[in-house]
Amino acid sequence: MWKNRASGGFPGRLLAFLVLAGVAGLVFLMKRDVSLLEEFMKTRGPAPELPVTLERVSISRKVEENLWTVRTPRLERMGERVRAISLEVELVDEEQCRYVMVAETGMFDEELGDVVLERVRGEVEFSSGGLRFAAPKGTWNRGDGRLVFPEGVFAEEDEKTTLRAGSGWILPGGSVFLSGDVIVEWEEP
Repeated sequence: MWKNRASGGFPGRLLAFLVLAGVAGLVFLMKRDVSLLEEFMKTRGPAPELPVTLERVSISRKVEENLWTVRTPRLERMGERVRAISLEVELVDEEQCRYVMVAETGMFDEELGDVVLERVRGEVEFSSGGLRFAAPKGTWNRGDGRLVFPEGVFAEEDEKTTLRAGSGWILPGGSVFLSGDVIVEWEEP
């Protein structure tokens, strides 16, 4: 069939032409695909962010003067929001108060800087002492630094003093405010 003068095989010039034609064809197809994508972006806007899921996550991050550490077996990022399942949160605020919280779920909004914890329990260590708490919901806002319990809270200062309230919050530094059907029980020595 085809004879190469030197080797008796396929002609070298034809092989080079076919390789170059194949490369040129691939470049043409890639350029066409890129131009189609650019045209799509012009008519449809930017592509939506795809959700990202991470497993066995431990993150430490300093936000203003607050050091946050989050540990969770599952973290899902959906745009500006990050959702965690079965998480543990540790916060050391600018007053060096330490908050340790465990929640069934949590949501962090990066744009607003808000954190919402569902079915949360934990402890807070202040310079004046400690407090253990449990609540159906806890929220934290970067603006005022309050840990808020909008749906009620149960707290225990020590084994002898318990508090229940319809809502409440803890300010950086350890001030605790309770409202809405507040019940305080204590044992005298």
